[in-house]
Amino acid sequence: MQDITIRPATESDLVAINDIYNHYVRHSNCTYQEEPELIADRRRWFIHHGEKHPVIVAEAGGQVVGWGSLSAFHPRSACRHTVENSVYVQPGQHRRGIGGRLLQELIARAR
Repeated sequence: MQDITIRPATESDLVAINDIYNHYVRHSNCTYQEEPELIADRRRWFIHHGEKHPVIVAEAGGQVVGWGSLSAFHPRSACRHTVENSVYVQPGQHRRGIGGRLLQELIARAR
């Protein structure tokens, strides 16, 4: 297995992030989205994330093989410290520990 690096996502990662996500929109029921995400919408989504709600990627061999994010869960005051996590792994890269590594990093950042 190649070395996996977990790092903050950059705007240059958005096409890979979107491609991975759209695979699951088309081929599974793990997301409630029914139509593929447009790259313009993905860019707007990315702009609304930051240190408090990061987007991270797993990289192997110079390619993004997975990504994760923390998003605000609900706008009500009592939920202001609650987040929703998302973790997606590129098809063909499963069972290599990538999703677990992304989730561990998101948990650490959520604290």
